[in-house]
Order: sequence, then C-alpha cells, then structure tokens
Amino acid sequence: MKRITICVLLVLAAGMALASTASKDLYIPAVARSQGAFGTFWATDVRLYNPTTAPVTATLAYLPMAAYAGDATSATVALGALETVVIENVLEHTLGIVTNTAGALHITAPVDIYAESRTFTLRPGRVNNT
Repeated sequence: MKRITICVLLVLAAGMALASTASKDLYIPAVARSQGAFGTFWATDVRLYNPTTAPVTATLAYLPMAAYAGDATSATVALGALETVVIENVLEHTLGIVTNTAGALHITAPVDIYAESRTFTLRPGRVNNT
C-alpha cells in the first residue's frame, strides 16, 4: 500500500511540474468534445496565462485523431499582459467544432506562456472530473 501511495504522489508531482512549465510551444495531449457512455458528455476546458508585461496572441491548433481528421482547425486567442484566459469547452467555443471529436491541442506563442487543461464530464445532477 505504501508503494502505491508513493507512486501516485510521484505521478501527481510530475503532472504538476509539467503544468508549471512555460513554453512557446505547448501540447495538451488529450482534448475532447464527445458523447460518452451512460449519458455522459465529455468536454475540455483550457486556461492560458501570459506571464509577460506585454499582450500576446497564442495560436491553438487542433490535432484530431485519425477518425476525426476533417475537424482539424486552428484559432488565435489574445492574452493581455499578465492575463489568464479561461476557455470553456475549447473545441466548441474557440474552434467551432460542434460534432463528436477527440484529439490533441498544439499551442504556440511568440513568448513563453503557460497552459493547463481539464477534461471532464457532466451528468444531470452531478459532476465527475477526470
């Protein structure tokens, strides 16, 4: 039991380290906008943070799984100086995809920025975060 706890803590720490690394070239390896089993609906929220004192424009490029290749698209997001932008359901609200899809998100910017995501499902009467 102690080994499992230590392994879980190491994985969580590695994930936190990844989330706290700024870069001009970032990947979110899993994003979705899709119906799931038992009435679930999966979506991905993204948060972008500009740590600089000047505005910046980030480009979000959707890299869909092969089954959804026709959904490939991109969009730009303006970030003010020291601003955090929260994008709910990024595939629908920023990239305009309204069909079931899943893939990755490639984020680029001219300066180092931070990005994090949350993929989750909402079911009537409760929230399940994954």
